[in-house]
Amino acid sequence: MILESLNDEYDVDRTAQFLASSGYSVIAAQFPDSLLSVAPEIACRLQSKCRDIGHNVEVYVLADTTYNSLSVDEVASSHIHAQCIVHYGRASLSAVSRTPAYHVFSKCRIKNDRDLDVALDEVCLLYTS
Repeated sequence: MILESLNDEYDVDRTAQFLASSGYSVIAAQFPDSLLSVAPEIACRLQSKCRDIGHNVEVYVLADTTYNSLSVDEVASSHIHAQCIVHYGRASLSAVSRTPAYHVFSKCRIKNDRDLDVALDEVCLLYTS
């Protein structure tokens, strides 16, 4: 993955704006195992972008979640007293009960009909799961 595209791929700017406008300062960033290689970089970029817009945050990366990577891990986030969980990747979108969650979904680039078919299959699979 090209580092320059990480801000776009993981909606760093929009996420920072959400955190600042909501006033959250202790953030749990939850990544699935498949994205752990970029997690530290995304966390640093999110913290830096928040600082650039005048909002200081502490970002903690959650790995090895209590349940599974599709569910928001409120148990792990409670250990750091997170005010918000930013959940990256595929998600079950189950309701949360204690800690607000902000979801950042994966983006894919569609260059041709085959890419579109694969993306639609993935959406349908996620919807029917």
